[in-house]
Parts: sequence; structure tokens; C-alpha cells
Amino acid sequence: MSDGYSIAAGSVDITPQAPIPLAGYATLRKPTFERVADPLEANVAILRHGDQTIVFVALDLMYVGAFLRDAVVNALAGRIPPEAIFTSACHTHAGPPTEDSLPILGAVTPEYRNLVAQRVSELALQLLAGAFVPVSLEYLEGSAAHSINRRKRGFGISRNFPFLGQQVTLKPNPSGPRDDTIRMIRIRDGAGKDVAVCWSYACHPVGYPLLDEVSAEYPGVVRSTLRGSLGNIPAIFWQGFSGNTAPLGTVRPMVFRAATLQDWRAWAEGLARCVQDTAGGAGTPLSGPIACNVRTLPLHALGLSSDKQVRFHEISLGPQLIICGLNAEVAVEYVEILRRLHAPVQVIPVGCVGDVYGYLPVDAMVREGGYEARGFVPRFGLRGSFVANVEEIVTERLFCAAGPACSEAQGRAAHQSGAAVVERGGDRQAPTRTVDV
Repeated sequence: MSDGYSIAAGSVDITPQAPIPLAGYATLRKPTFERVADPLEANVAILRHGDQTIVFVALDLMYVGAFLRDAVVNALAGRIPPEAIFTSACHTHAGPPTEDSLPILGAVTPEYRNLVAQRVSELALQLLAGAFVPVSLEYLEGSAAHSINRRKRGFGISRNFPFLGQQVTLKPNPSGPRDDTIRMIRIRDGAGKDVAVCWSYACHPVGYPLLDEVSAEYPGVVRSTLRGSLGNIPAIFWQGFSGNTAPLGTVRPMVFRAATLQDWRAWAEGLARCVQDTAGGAGTPLSGPIACNVRTLPLHALGLSSDKQVRFHEISLGPQLIICGLNAEVAVEYVEILRRLHAPVQVIPVGCVGDVYGYLPVDAMVREGGYEARGFVPRFGLRGSFVANVEEIVTERLFCAAGPACSEAQGRAAHQSGAAVVERGGDRQAPTRTVDV
């Protein structure tokens, strides 16, 4: 039974064809990568319900970036509105940079970025013009204790004031918050055959130990494992709210360390087994229309001097599930905030969506400082400091877009900001609402 859903999905290789710079770790890496450990992919799924359509694009990159997002939007212009195109990156730290506004990640190779834009756009157009398969959707949850909080408070020295005293550093914090939940959408045809899968987990992909090699990191290992049991199907990975979590397999009691390749692979394969077990479990059927809601907030409203925006992208699959995407590396604490706002509806939190500006901390992190609250700001080309009540602003002006749980907060924020609501409609697209607050 399809419950009105149909899908066209596919994958395309986006592995760089020649040695080029990789993103991040500029002082530790060679100018260009030496070999490809495993291929990079783009996975695209176009989901329909009646005359409503949503496009999911998942890339094996650190960030998508404005160029690639705009390329896909322009390729589908007149067929799919921008608000119905959900682009995300797995956040691998072993892929080429593709975002010009973040030079700290390394120099963008235009030829490679153009190749990715071309292949993804061609795949999306091909899928849109082809046959759609009637499918049923199920939501499943599992668990994997494979991450650890990476913010540790203690006495130390810092480059910022106070220079000596209690500091927050990038060290393992077993008592800190993390998100162990594996979230999954299993998509099957009328014969019960798997045709695509979407899954999410919250953990920084920073464990692959060979810095001069290309790798999709643990999302690639999980993808291969899933295909071994489900068939060679498209696999959409959504990075969870992992701004302050790291792989558990790369730590000792007091410090993060470079894992051996053997240790890293054992860790990644262990996570893959947990995801595979989740896929084999019983799920909750999803039914009902697709809806899309996008809200944007100027970054300066959070205290940072920039012309960039915080973008919150909501995709509803019937009344049972909401996919919540942010163009940031989001602190894991925001998972519980979204769950409370939308309960009893299930939520899939997704970070690294579209053109990422940097990190989104919670109030406690702003008070404590540390890389995710202060240290990243100049490195990502930003200025200023986060306001003390960042949680309240994000919750009221971005998260409270729908639902009775926060209707009062939404109305209050809209009144204060003079927010304008633009309704968009049309054939073969999801109902969308874009709000600029």
C-alpha cells in the first residue's frame, strides 16, 4: 500500500577525478589528496504525494554551500520551488571544500564544484522526467552509543579572555549531552522491496585517520552495509545535531587521539551494524500530505555581524513526522527543544543543510565559551558574539513555525519583528511557506 506516496531516486558518483585540496586541517594535510579510500556520492530522492513534491539531495561533502544549492535550484526552476528542495551534506572531513565564503576550509576547486553541480542537476532532472514508483514509508528508531560530547570544562590557557582559568576545550566529556538515536525512513514498493532509505545519526565525521585520502567517512561505511542487506539502493544520510559531539572510537579517557585505521573501521562497522539492525525492525507507517515550511533569521539577530542568515527548513510527511533542517553545525541540546515543541509528532533533526554559516550553540555554551560558541567565529569570517538568549530567539523566531505547542511564542515573535508570510502553491510541489523574521 503506497498511501499516496511515489518516489524516483538514484545515486551518482562525485569523487574528484584528480588530486585537489581537501576541506579542513590545512596545516596538517598536503596541498592535495594522495588517494581515494572510498568513493563520494550524491544521493537524490524525489518524493511525491498527489500533486505535492519534495526533493532530497544528500552529498558526501563537508558542506553543500550556496553555489551547489543554487545550481540545483536553478536546474529545477519552474518545476520545483526552492523551498521544496532540501540539500544536505554528510559533513565528511575527508572531502573537497565547495563553499567560497569559508576559506578556512581550504581553496575551492571550481572544476570539481562544477562537476558536482552538473552531475547532481542532471540526476535530479532525469529522475523528475522518469517513472515514479508507488511506495510506502515507515519511520523507525534505533540506538548506537558511538558518539561522545566533545566540550570539557577545566582549568587551562586560552587565546581569548580570560586567558588563564576555567576554559572549555575540545576534550571527551562522558557526562555531556549527546544524541544516541538512529532515525530512519524506510521506503518500500508494493511488493515489499526496499527502493530507498533515509537515515540520520548525530556524530562529527572526524575519525578517519588518513588525512590525505578521500573518504565518505562513516556514512559511507554504513551505506555499504545497508546496501549489502537491502540491495543497491539510494541511501540518503542526514547529519544530526552533532555540533558538540565526536566519534567515541577516537578518544582516550582525557584526550581525543588519531585512531588507527583498524580502530576507526571497527568503530564505523559497529555503528553500521546498529543502523542495519534499525532497518530490520518494525516501523510506524507514514501517511498524509507533504508540506514544507522555511523560516530565515538574519545572523545579526543572534549577535554576529554578517549578511548571512540562519535558515530553518521543515518538511512534514503527514501528521506523524517532521524533518527539521538547519544551515549550521547545531548543538545537540536543540534536539530536545524540537522534540518538546512538536510532541507527539516524531522529529528528525538535520544539521549541515544548504549554505552553512558555522555553529549554533545553546545559552550555556555561550556563557562557557569554547570553540563552538566563540572560537569558530573569526575562523568562519564572522564578527561579534552570540547574544546570551540565543535559545529563546531561535525557538521563538525559527522553530515556532507551526503547531499549537508554540503558537503563542510564534505570534509574539511575529508581532515583534513584523514578519511577513508568503504563501506559495502550484502543481507538483509541496505546500510551502517562507517567513523572513
